[in-house]
Amino acid sequence: MSCTAKTGRKRETIMSEDFFSPYKPSGERTKKKDSQSQSGDTSSIPLVLVADDNEPFLRYVKRVVESNGYECVTTDSPGTAVRIALEKHPAVVLCDINFGIGRTSGTDVFAEIRRVDAHVPFVIVSAFIQQEAKDRAAKLGITHYVTKPVEPEQLIAEIRNVIGSQRITP
Repeated sequence: MSCTAKTGRKRETIMSEDFFSPYKPSGERTKKKDSQSQSGDTSSIPLVLVADDNEPFLRYVKRVVESNGYECVTTDSPGTAVRIALEKHPAVVLCDINFGIGRTSGTDVFAEIRRVDAHVPFVIVSAFIQQEAKDRAAKLGITHYVTKPVEPEQLIAEIRNVIGSQRITP
């Protein structure tokens, strides 16, 4: 899975580092888990998975989510989003509806995740503000739809609404 090192594409490297960070022998995430297990703290930090093809938006959401006490994994790939969701069982998935021409859509990501795990909360976060897009998502069973641009308070409120107020105090 070290294809990112071979391709040298910065964007893929950022996303892969986020995904593979729990498997690294060192780093903040590993240190945090080690200190929790040493202190006897067994509470888990809710994981938020964010899938979007806009790298600045991914960085923005990651910063907002983590600063509010959640763990966050990001990806710009619909296929990777499905894989992460099925492997890590996030507390919620935030997913763009449009990954670009010729790529899998956010509704396809939803359908694939739901095919295997019917309980993962799913939120579409999209720039499509037309009611038609919201209605299409609702027909598929997507009950949460947030339009971009999204303010930090609105984003966190939506996450809390979907998964409950499991905020961890840093």
